[in-house]
Amino acid sequence: MKVGILIGDGFSDEEVKSTIEHLSMYGVWAYTIGEKLGTVTGKNGLEIHVNETFMTTAPVLFDSLYVVGGNAANQAKFNAESVYFINEAFRHYKPIGVAKTGNTIFTASDAKKGPGIVLGENSATFTDDFILAITQQRFWERDIY
Repeated sequence: MKVGILIGDGFSDEEVKSTIEHLSMYGVWAYTIGEKLGTVTGKNGLEIHVNETFMTTAPVLFDSLYVVGGNAANQAKFNAESVYFINEAFRHYKPIGVAKTGNTIFTASDAKKGPGIVLGENSATFTDDFILAITQQRFWERDIY
């Protein structure tokens, strides 16, 4: 399974690191997608390599998304591209995990809370719930209209 991680600078180091490690533990390949290639830096200095840009990949190439959000040089473009990825994953019934820092972007999308949407806010079981959603692969009962 392949998860696309939408990420910019200023993410929550511990939350993202823990989630990526948990995904890896279950054999899920995590690909970071950002504004540009290079690295993004968390609030406490954790650096993560960006594998793809919004221009070099497409949302349909991933089995699920992990929406981290963050800061970018062109914030409006970063947000718009992230919303596009979320909308496409949602319309294809794919699981979407949303970090605490990704709520603003998720709210701006057409995606709605419901089957296959795992929110990180106030959830001690986020990583386990997200893994379970990824293993289900599609959420056909989702109302996409």
